[in-house]
Formats: sequence, C-alpha cells, structure tokens
Amino acid sequence: MNRVQVICFFYNEETLARLFLQHYGWADEILAVVSKSSDRTRECLEAARNVRVIDFEFPAGMDDRIKTDTVNALLAEPSPFDWKIVVDADEFIWPWKCVPPHDYLASVPTHVTVVEARMRNVFRHHSEADLDLNRPPVPQRTHGDADNRSEGNRPYQKPIVIRSGFGILLDLGNHRQSGGTFDHSFWFAGAHWQNADPSFAVLRRTRDRRDRQSAENIAGGYGLQNHRVTEDEIQRLCDARRNCPQIIKT
Repeated sequence: MNRVQVICFFYNEETLARLFLQHYGWADEILAVVSKSSDRTRECLEAARNVRVIDFEFPAGMDDRIKTDTVNALLAEPSPFDWKIVVDADEFIWPWKCVPPHDYLASVPTHVTVVEARMRNVFRHHSEADLDLNRPPVPQRTHGDADNRSEGNRPYQKPIVIRSGFGILLDLGNHRQSGGTFDHSFWFAGAHWQNADPSFAVLRRTRDRRDRQSAENIAGGYGLQNHRVTEDEIQRLCDARRNCPQIIKT
C-alpha cells in the first residue's frame, strides 16, 4: 500500500486543526510545522495518533519565501512515504473518484509524479448549522462560488500531491512546481475554507494573517489577499455568500 504524509504549517489554528485532523485521519502521518500559538493548536495536534509536530518560528513575521524553502526541504528529505501532500490548514482535498485516498494513489501510473488539487471556495449557507468540531469538515460546508471568482478571479488549483524521490519543488504559494509529470485525468477535488465561516475567518485573516506579515511579504506582494483586509470586509464577504449554490456533493 502507498504510504502518505501530509505536510502543513499551523499557527493559531485550533478550530481548523480539529477539523483538519478529522479530514486527514486516513494519512499515515501528518507532519505539523507549528509556530508558537496563543490557543491550543499544538496540544490539539499532539493528541492525534498520526501527527508528528515540529516547532518552527519565522524570524520577523510570516515570510512566504522562508515557508516555501522549509516545505521544499521537507519534500527533499528521504522518507518512508510514497506520496507527500502539502496543504494549508484551510485546504481539505480528496480523490475526485469515490475511493479511499490510498487506493486512488495506488492507481496513479508510475510515470505520473504530480497530482493537482482543484479546490472550490466554500462559504456558510444560510441553511447550514454552526460548525461541529467533532465532525468531518467537508459535509458541513457544501455551498460556494460555482466559478471560484470570490477572491482573485482565478481558478484555485495547486500541484500539491507529490510522489517522493523525484526532486520536485514547489514555488511560492504552492501554485506551481518545478519538475514532475502530470496526467490530468488523475486529480483531487477539494474545499478551500479560508472564508468558510466568520466564526474563525475574521480573526484568522486579520489578527493571525494581516497583522503577522513580514516586511518581505509586504514588499513582494506575497499573501496579498490578507495585507489590508479588514474585519468588516471579511464579514461582508461571508454575508454576501449566504445564498451561494451547492457546489460539493456529499
């Protein structure tokens, strides 16, 4: 059976971390790169059976170039895992065919070394209940932008499912890679939870993202969607999407 490692950075992610553990409970290992948080993110992750925590701090605020260099070093490490999946804490992906992830990855031809994830931006629909952190996340938020145009006006696709041992590296933001071979009939679907519920999105995108940007990120325009965002803007965005169509079938 293919062994799979999921790699993710965490900072003040107690809400999403609990949902992340529900969703990626199938992974052989979750490698959690954790910065010192003011909530129980670390304790939550350490309690899970398939999580290995490593501590990590940015020297001067969130720096996407340092993050990318760190991810690429982890991708390059020799390991017992056949596949490494690099996601953010608000990204939940699954095979587009209704089969378990291990089985799906075992079906990918050996010449294919990168599998992309095609994610949709989800929002809380007016009919959906408050989040239950003890349940898997994806069935809880199934509505969103049908054309993924809520932010940035571009498709949300990432080449982040990577076969180990082929020297494949990710670029800033993980939206591109160097090296690797695709077969676009093999891909993962996914839900992007950046704005899935104002109960966590407002503070996460302001206090924990906007206010944490390094001078290098601001000068380079990295993480631009969070540089000047306000609490009111995020709340208005979530409110405006409360009647979005259903885009995820469960």
